Amino acid sequence: SFFYVDDLISGIHLYAKSSLTEPRNFGRIDEITMNDLANLILKLTESTSMIEYSALPLDDPQRRVPNLDKVQSELNFSATTDLTTGLLKMISWFKNEAL
Repeated sequence: SFFYVDDLISGIHLYAKSSLTEPRNFGRIDEITMNDLANLILKLTESTSMIEYSALPLDDPQRRVPNLDKVQSELNFSATTDLTTGLLKMISWFKNEAL
């Protein structure tokens, strides 16, 4: 799952303040294909780049969806930044800070 770093930090902070000791999954339950993600990034960046396709590795998982039941019930945590907003923040940072 794609998960904006500010949300991850919030989740880790809640976990650190809790009495929990077992590992927990953090993330978002939204699913998006790599093709749809690539096209969304092209759209958001107004890029004219072409997407190149290659074969998947044999052991590549087809789906990556974390089970968030425990963090939602035990920490009352859920991510607040949707994918498009997170990508726009990241793109803005790269344009202004990284390049």
